[in-house]
Formats: sequence, structure tokens, C-alpha cells
Amino acid sequence: EADPSKRIYFFNRGLTLHLAGDLERAEAVYRELADEPDPVPEALYNLAVILDGRGDLEAAKAHYDNFIGVSANRPDLDDEAAIVKERLAEIERGD
Repeated sequence: EADPSKRIYFFNRGLTLHLAGDLERAEAVYRELADEPDPVPEALYNLAVILDGRGDLEAAKAHYDNFIGVSANRPDLDDEAAIVKERLAEIERGD
């Protein structure tokens, strides 16, 4: 019943789908939020995780990189940024 035009509600819908295992529909929500001029960092992160889990490393890497860029001014995402930087290093090493 929440206003779907509000980004937080839309993100929460994607998160709910993601946690329920509906990765296809969650990915669609995350992509929409990731493609906005001011992307939602958490959507970038979750989209990258889905793609990474699927083995689509080049696409995952692109979204991880975007997450690092847009989360730079979000201290609340520092832990996630550290995880992403480590994962990017693993991808580069071929791990």
C-alpha cells in the first residue's frame, strides 16, 4: 500500500523479493534503481551480489565499482565498501 514512487519503498520491495529467493524480480527492481541518475547505493550492491552469484563477473564488477563511487560520501556504508573492495580484488586475481 506504500507509494511505489518513493525509492525506499521500491528498494524494500526488491529486498523482500531478494530475501524470498525471487532473484529475477529482485534484479529487475535493483536494475531500475541502479539506472537512475542518482542510483541507490544499496541497490547497486545487491544487484552486484546477484550477478556475482550467477557468475556474471564483468557485470558484477561494474556494479561493484559504481557502488564504490556512489557510496563514497556515505559513512554508514563503509563496511560494505570494504567488502566490495576485497571482492573486486578477488575478481581481479581470478578467485
